[in-house]
Amino acid sequence: IEWVRTVNALVENGRFYDRTPFYLHWLPPHTTITPTITLSPDLTAAELVTEQQYAIEIGNGLTETIRLQETAVYRLGSTRWLLSPPKPEFWGEPQTFTGEILVLRYLERDAEIARRLALDIDEKLLELCTKFSELNCSDQLEVRLTFTSDSEWLNTSQGVSVSWLPQIRQRQLRLTPMPTPSLIGLPVNEASYQALYRGYASVILTAVVADLLDAECCFDSVLYQAALADMMAQLSLQPWPLAASDYQQFLLNPTGWSDLQDVWEEKRPFPTPDQDGAAFALVDYLINELELLTTVEFQQSLIAFAERPYSDWIQHVLVPLQSNLLPEQAWLSFWYEQSGMAQSTPPFPLPGQGLYLLCEDNQLEWSLVRYDVKTNEFSYLSRSVIGPAFLHGLSGDVGVVVGEQITSASISDLFLWANGQKIEISWPRTSSTPGVVPLMLDPTGQRLLLSGPMQNLAPFGVFPVASCLAGESCNLEVADGYPTWSPNGARTLVGVEFAQVDVRLESVLHLGNRDGIISDVSEVEVAGAAPFWLDNGRFGFTQFDVTVGETAVYLHDIDSAETTILLTASDLSVSMPDHLQKDAFKIDAVLSSPNNPDQLLITTVDAVAEQGAAHLFAYNMLDGTAQHRFVFLDEPANVRRGYGWSPNGRFLTITSLSESPSVWVLYLHDMQTETTRTVTMHNQYELPPHHYLDWSADGNWLAYGHDGYVRFIHPHTGYERWAVSPVLNCASAAWVSDQVP
Repeated sequence: IEWVRTVNALVENGRFYDRTPFYLHWLPPHTTITPTITLSPDLTAAELVTEQQYAIEIGNGLTETIRLQETAVYRLGSTRWLLSPPKPEFWGEPQTFTGEILVLRYLERDAEIARRLALDIDEKLLELCTKFSELNCSDQLEVRLTFTSDSEWLNTSQGVSVSWLPQIRQRQLRLTPMPTPSLIGLPVNEASYQALYRGYASVILTAVVADLLDAECCFDSVLYQAALADMMAQLSLQPWPLAASDYQQFLLNPTGWSDLQDVWEEKRPFPTPDQDGAAFALVDYLINELELLTTVEFQQSLIAFAERPYSDWIQHVLVPLQSNLLPEQAWLSFWYEQSGMAQSTPPFPLPGQGLYLLCEDNQLEWSLVRYDVKTNEFSYLSRSVIGPAFLHGLSGDVGVVVGEQITSASISDLFLWANGQKIEISWPRTSSTPGVVPLMLDPTGQRLLLSGPMQNLAPFGVFPVASCLAGESCNLEVADGYPTWSPNGARTLVGVEFAQVDVRLESVLHLGNRDGIISDVSEVEVAGAAPFWLDNGRFGFTQFDVTVGETAVYLHDIDSAETTILLTASDLSVSMPDHLQKDAFKIDAVLSSPNNPDQLLITTVDAVAEQGAAHLFAYNMLDGTAQHRFVFLDEPANVRRGYGWSPNGRFLTITSLSESPSVWVLYLHDMQTETTRTVTMHNQYELPPHHYLDWSADGNWLAYGHDGYVRFIHPHTGYERWAVSPVLNCASAAWVSDQVP
C-alpha cells in the first residue's frame, strides 16, 4: 500500500521520471518508446526496460543529453497488467563497500554500478578534505550511506535540502538512505555513468559539507547555495552555473552594490541563475575575483553572521581589501568583464574617437579622463579638476568645455580642453554672474549656453567658445533669459521666465541677439511656450487657445510681424488609432525636422491625469496632415522631457520619466524606419538627462552617463558597450576626435 501511495504521488507531482536532485533534467520523449520486455516463466510477471533521456549542464549555458536505462516490474492482475513493486529477490541480498571514508551498503542487483560509484565517491570525499582543508575533516572521518529500494526519497517535497542531512553528528557520519541506481536509472555508456556519478557525489558531498560546517542556519540561503556551487565546480562535479550570456542578461537591470541586502535575506534551497544571478555573481566576485576569502571561509562567514545585517557581514568581508577600488564601480566592472561584451564584435565599426569623461575617485578627487573604445583602457588627461564638474563637447568634436565647482557660481571656473591643451577661462564675478554648467551649443557651434546648478539655473550666460578657441575674445555675456537660437545662430527667442529651462511653461518671448540679449525696443513680444524655429525668419510656439479650449501651435513671421495658428491638439487626435482616441492631451513640444523642412515632430502629454499616455506625431506642413508615430510609456504629466537629434538627423532622442517616478528612459526614434527603441537610463541626474547625451561624429553611436559609468549604444541595433572603471565614478561624457595622448 505504501509503495502504491508513493508511486501515485510521484505521477501526480510529475516526478515519476524527474531526477532534478541529481542534476538530471528529464526530457519527455517526442515519440512512443518501445520497451524491452522480459516475461517470467509462468507468464504472470514482466520486466520492462526503457531508456529515458536527460539533459545535464556542461557549463557556459550549454547542455548535453545522456540516457539512463530504467526497469519497471508489471504483474498480471485479474483484468490487466499492473505496475508493481519488485519482490525482495529482484534486489538480492545487501552488500557492503568500505573505503577510506565512505562505507556504502548497497543491493546485490546494483552491485557492479554501486561499487564503481562507491570507489569514485570515496576518492572525491578524500579530494574534498584535501582541497578544502578548512573543513577540518577528521582522520577518522567515516561517512555511512545506504542505497535503498524505497522510492519515497524521490517524492519528498523538501527535495534534497533536508533528506540528505546527517542523522548522527559524530565521527561516524550517517546519511539519510538514498535511492539505489536502478531507481534513478542505469547508465548505458560512460557519458551517462559520469553524469550519474556526479549527481550522487554532489548530493553526498553537499550533505557532508553541511555537517562539517554545522550549516543548518544557512542551508537555504541563496548565498550559501551559491558558495556550494563554487565548491562543486572546483571539485569538477558540476559546472559553474553562470555563463557570459547570464551576465549580459543581468546587465539589462544590474543589481547595484547597495541593493545586495535583498540577496543577503533571500532563502531558496535551489537557486537558479535567472532568479538569483546576483548571489552567484557575488560569490564569484569575492572569492575568485578579489580573492578576499576561500569558499569555506565564505560559508563560515555566512554562518557566523547569520543573525546580523548584510552591512555588518560585507564590512567584515571587505576588511582585507586594501585598494583604491570603488565598491559599486568595481562590482559593475566585474559584471561587465564577465559578460564578454567588451570583446564582442560590434555590428558597426566603433568610432575613431575617444570618449572624454569627468570622473571621481575614492578620494573624492576629480579628473578629466580619456577612454579608448577599442582597447577598453582609461588614461588621465588632467588630474587637477575641481569638482563637482560637468563637461560638454565642442563643435566638430575638437575637445570639451569643463565647468568646475558647478554648485556655486561665486567660485566656479571654466576651462577648455582641445588639442591636448588646457585653456583656463576667467572673468570678473558679480552677484549676477552666471554659473558654469555647459548646457548646449548654438546650431553653428560658435556659442555655448552656461547655467547654474539644477536648483538655480538662472542667470544664463553665453560664452563665445569658437572665438576663445581661436585666441580671440573669451568675454562672457549675460543673457536676458533662456535663449532658443535660430538655425544660423544670429537671433534668439528669449524666454524671460524660463528660469528652470522648463520651456513648456508660458513666458513672454522676446527676440534677442545671438547672445540672448533683448534690445531696449524688442521687435517681438508674444506670450507662449515651447519655442522653436522653422527658419531664420520664422519661429513658432504653443499657447492655450481660449476660443477652442485646447493648446495650439502658432507661427510668427518676423518680417511681416504676422502670427497665424498652424494646428490644435484636436487636429492631431484624428490621426490616432481608434483604441487611443479616448486619450485627451495637450501639446508638449514642437521640433523642426533637420532633414525635412516641411515636417514638424510634435509630442503631447496627458491633459487630465497626473500620469497617463503621451504621443509623438509627425506633421506635414504642406498638406496639413498628421501621422501618429508612437505612444510613450505611462509617465507623470508634469515630466520635463528633453529632446535632441543625431548629427545626421536620423534619430530623434527623447528623455522622459517612466511610470516609476525615479526611472528615466531614453527613446530613440528612427526617422527612416519610423520605429522607436526604448532604453532605461539611470534614476538620478543633476541636470535634465538629455544634457548627458553625446553623439559620435558619424551619428552611429550615442554615449550617456549612467550610474557612475558611461554607456554607448548603436541605436540601429541596440548593441551597446560600457566604459566602466573599478576605480572611477564617471558622470558626463563627450566624443572627441583626437590622437591617442
